[in-house]
Amino acid sequence: MNAFLWLLLNLVLYTVQNHWFMFFSTMQSPDLLLLLLLLFALDKGGKKAAGYGLGLGAFLDIVTFSYFGFHMVTRASIGALIGSNRMNVFADRMPTFMVLSALTTLLLNVARDLFLCIVLRRWLPFFPLAVLTLKCMFWNLLCAPFMWLLYHWLKRRFDSRRAYYYHL
Repeated sequence: MNAFLWLLLNLVLYTVQNHWFMFFSTMQSPDLLLLLLLLFALDKGGKKAAGYGLGLGAFLDIVTFSYFGFHMVTRASIGALIGSNRMNVFADRMPTFMVLSALTTLLLNVARDLFLCIVLRRWLPFFPLAVLTLKCMFWNLLCAPFMWLLYHWLKRRFDSRRAYYYHL
């Protein structure tokens, strides 16, 4: 997939995750860019996924008003870890992707909460943070099959255009 279409896909997913889900009353939305990072890491490998995670994290750090560098570090490390273990541990199937997305969401939310506790120098209430983590896991698990199908459809579509006999 060329760079312009990849950038357009990221912007569309960011817009959908931050604006379309505001119509619901849950005050929580799925992390579609995290799901795309996981799919990219399972597809391309560690170095490319770490670079994509670093770029995605820089975009999220610039756009969102949070501690600068947190998204870059977490997304780059997730991309590198998942991408480097994709052949050994993670199979490229939908049930594995769903479990991986749930565990990654849990890991990111726990890391964010611990980071906030350290930075604010006080313990935050456990129950509301646990409820928000469960809501985020629910939304990610709800959107994971659609992201899986969209990614593989787009990948198959663009790979078939690069095939040798397509242009003949």
